[in-house]
Amino acid sequence: MSWLSDFYAANNIGGPGGKLDGGAIAYWESEKDRLGGGTAGENAAKDIIRGTAINQGTWQMTSSSNAGGNTGAGNTVNANANNTVSSTDFGSMLDNLTIEGSALQGGLSGLTTLANTFDKNTDITGNVVGKLGDIFTTQATKGIMLNYEKDLANATYEIDSKKMDRETEEALELGAAEHGWKKDEYAALGDQDRLTIGKTGEETRLNIGAEGAQDRLNIGAQKDADIATIGETGKQQRLGIMETGEQQRMNIGAEGTQDRLNIAATGREQRLGIKETGQQTRLTRMTEGDEKRKTMKEDYRQQKGMRADARGAISSAGARFFG
Repeated sequence: MSWLSDFYAANNIGGPGGKLDGGAIAYWESEKDRLGGGTAGENAAKDIIRGTAINQGTWQMTSSSNAGGNTGAGNTVNANANNTVSSTDFGSMLDNLTIEGSALQGGLSGLTTLANTFDKNTDITGNVVGKLGDIFTTQATKGIMLNYEKDLANATYEIDSKKMDRETEEALELGAAEHGWKKDEYAALGDQDRLTIGKTGEETRLNIGAEGAQDRLNIGAQKDADIATIGETGKQQRLGIMETGEQQRMNIGAEGTQDRLNIAATGREQRLGIKETGQQTRLTRMTEGDEKRKTMKEDYRQQKGMRADARGAISSAGARFFG
């Protein structure tokens, strides 16, 4: 369901549940876009649909019997025997009024009030009836114009649809033809690429083979040269080691002889030094012993004298004590 079909169904436009054909859908969808699109364009289109349906008497049709514009039931303006114009209801066309609908209702109500106020004046009532007739004539004319515009929109839509269909078919045909050209072109390029790759691969294999053979020859020659160099180097190293060993043995022998001579001389010097040191030590100790003996003898003499003095002092003290 779309906004248009929902609107027709909700307001029973053209009959219960709404009656909407493909041409009307195309026309009102284009009107919505022309009026700004989106919600604003949708609301503006609904206002036009409402006014058109009211004018045509197809608004809120609960059955097909009340169709026929403003001349049907509920939309009559009658002059009775007393020349009184009455209009109790201008019909459901004034329901859910827009600004334009409110103005229409006010004008019709004013004319009716005027005619009823001066119902004895045939000039006024006749004039009001004439004005109402002009209004209804204008509505009928507008309905005819809307029908014309609807038919024109349907025809334009059909022409545009066929034009678009043809353009689509031409685009598809052109795309298919272009696809075929591209396919053939890509196939030719693929064949050429495969030939080029094959030729390049063959040349590469030949070059790799020649380079491999040359590398093997170079490796063999280098191996022989390395072996010869290693052999000569080994000989030189062995001769150098033998010469070095002989020289080291001679040096070790000479160093051993000199070490023995040095050790013997050092031993003699050490023995002489020890002997001299022993004699000096004995003399030193003898001298120290004599000194110690003298010191001890003198100490003893002093201590002996001190004891005698002490005994004499004690005897003298005792005598004095005992009287």
